Amino acid sequence: LESQDAELVESGLRIILVAIDPSLAKREEEDRSLAAGPAVAGTVVLGSESRVIAEMQSDRLNIYYLVQIVNSARTPIDIGGPLIFNLPREARGSTVLEDSAPNATANGPRITVPGPFPPGVTSVQAAYELPYSGGTAKLVQVWPAALQQLNVMVQQLGGLSISSPQFTATRDANDQGQALILGTGPGLAAGQALTLEISGLPPHAAGPRNLA
Repeated sequence: LESQDAELVESGLRIILVAIDPSLAKREEEDRSLAAGPAVAGTVVLGSESRVIAEMQSDRLNIYYLVQIVNSARTPIDIGGPLIFNLPREARGSTVLEDSAPNATANGPRITVPGPFPPGVTSVQAAYELPYSGGTAKLVQVWPAALQQLNVMVQQLGGLSISSPQFTATRDANDQGQALILGTGPGLAAGQALTLEISGLPPHAAGPRNLA
């Protein structure tokens, strides 16, 4: 770095010293080279911004998974196969939404994300309908990779409430005029299940079912 003398006196002039790390360009080039290289064996995690969202639409309870698959290495990671999310057995109409990894697919109660996973974040957004009866829905989801932070968002309707043994806190919130209930908790290990119960849901009309 080089500097020059400057006389400030009462001119109001302010001086800042700006420099670029000379090793930065070299590291960026190395990152690009490693990212384009062969995959190595390793693991990925589900990032802290991952979340589960529940929302009522047209008398149906829809569940959304907004998942960030994080590879913190500088090289692509091969986990030994695809990352598979086995949805609850009651799940209906599973689908992969826009802004997801292009190779992510939905097949029945299963979301599959093939590897290898590039450095950084691979986003996957999936949705399905969760049938319920008696005003209460129960969801059990086993995560195929470690979840760094548990975040659940549920649309508030009347006296609706949520509970989970994994929650350490719940609170009411408002997002652009939409009332929500937020449940949070610590991370979950790979293979550990999230158990969620949503109570106070509007009951389904029994007439069509009885007629059938």
